[in-house]
Amino acid sequence: MPGLGTSRLEFIGEAPLLFRVLTILLFANTVLLLGLSFLGRYFLPKASENLPACADLSSKTVQLHAPAFVCWYSGWAIAIQLIILGVMALTMLLYRKQVRYVYRGRR
Repeated sequence: MPGLGTSRLEFIGEAPLLFRVLTILLFANTVLLLGLSFLGRYFLPKASENLPACADLSSKTVQLHAPAFVCWYSGWAIAIQLIILGVMALTMLLYRKQVRYVYRGRR
């Protein structure tokens, strides 16, 4: 199971508010990223002459139209995910006095 490895980093006491907010943003971005590609084909209209296609959401057979923000987000969602992960790592580095390494394996 994920998270049950032989070692892990954890905060002593309660995690900082910034880290909790970043965790929520990471979860929300993951759900939006996966939901947009899966549910987009059911809720977004097909492209036509009046509605231009969004290149990031289109496949070989189906071209979909999306608002400009949704089209921009679909192109940058993975980069946003990596930025959030990087800021989470930076937060752990800044609060390193409150982070401890826990070894849970055999010695």
